[in-house]
Amino acid sequence: LFTMQQPADYEFPLVASRCMIRLKPVRKVDVAKSPGSSPSSTRALSPRREAGGLEYVGMYFGLCETRVALGNAANRLSSYVCSIRVDVFDPHAGTWLAALETPPSQELSAGGALFGSNDVFTIGRFKELVAAGMSPDKKLTVRVVVSDIGLLRLQQFEDTQPTLYQAYH
Repeated sequence: LFTMQQPADYEFPLVASRCMIRLKPVRKVDVAKSPGSSPSSTRALSPRREAGGLEYVGMYFGLCETRVALGNAANRLSSYVCSIRVDVFDPHAGTWLAALETPPSQELSAGGALFGSNDVFTIGRFKELVAAGMSPDKKLTVRVVVSDIGLLRLQQFEDTQPTLYQAYH
């Protein structure tokens, strides 16, 4: 459940792996004037670090640590190369909105960095999309499109704990 107070992770199966979309409340503030920064530049801040109102919902995509069974062997999906697009359905317009897209032929590593943006939707627009949800519980409808799937890397599974997700790209 996404509460606008902390990030929320949503996991699901996709292309022989488990994937995750993370929603994160974000605010933008002007960067203090310093050498090398322009007066109009902004930076995204965690809502717990700075005072002020939230302005954006960030969205990130990544691969979870996964076991993939091939025949009698159990292997861990290490990474694959592909392009990812995440769309959100706008019930008012009856269309899909492109929310997030990785660069073409991006290598995604299981348990690795999340790819995304801090300002996918304004808080107001996000609330409109959720309020207009087609289900009685007003859930956001999301689709993930995987294309240009290339190299799939597997490694032999070892009894180790999955690693936590690393920094955002």
